[in-house]
Amino acid sequence: MGTLEVRVTRVLLALVTVTSVACARRTDLMDYRATAGVDIDPPGPGRAVVVFVRPDGRAKFVSSTIFDDVAPVAVLMQKTYAVYDTPAGKHRFMVVSEAADFMDANLDEGKVYFARIADRMGAWRARFSLLPVSPHDEKWKDLGEWMNDSDARRVTLNAAGRTWAQDNAPSIQKKHDAYLPKWLAKRDRPTLYPTDGIRLQDLRDLM
Repeated sequence: MGTLEVRVTRVLLALVTVTSVACARRTDLMDYRATAGVDIDPPGPGRAVVVFVRPDGRAKFVSSTIFDDVAPVAVLMQKTYAVYDTPAGKHRFMVVSEAADFMDANLDEGKVYFARIADRMGAWRARFSLLPVSPHDEKWKDLGEWMNDSDARRVTLNAAGRTWAQDNAPSIQKKHDAYLPKWLAKRDRPTLYPTDGIRLQDLRDLM
């Protein structure tokens, strides 16, 4: 096979790969709610809820995986959100793609918190950051629009997602350990504070 033919073949393979990925905007690692709209469960006693929202962005076909420390929470594609029920108190969340980034949280019992997954350019593909969204934030007014988008869906980690996380635990831990010191060295680190949360009954008035 000549050099030109090899190059053409590689281009065609690349186009097939991109087309396949472009058609698969969902991930098999999550279960998708059938209908659009805001769907948030109230936190139980001693617990809080964090809603991770990924609005539309530039990295349409790159997944962003959310962890509580290194425990899997959700795999988010564009226009999806996950509702994470967890014990109140201190947490450190991580988002992983090509790299890893972090967000601290100190959660009050009975409150609902929001975090936005924002894309940014990486060396080879998109990277993501976790950014708090609170009633004091300018992005708060966009929250209802993001979550009520006709294409937006609530997603839940399924058995395949949990198996994937277990199978890839060494790689996940490696990224955590490689990028956490860099994040800790930053002066301004994203944090969800206790006052950033809201009671669910008050949230319904805003959404």
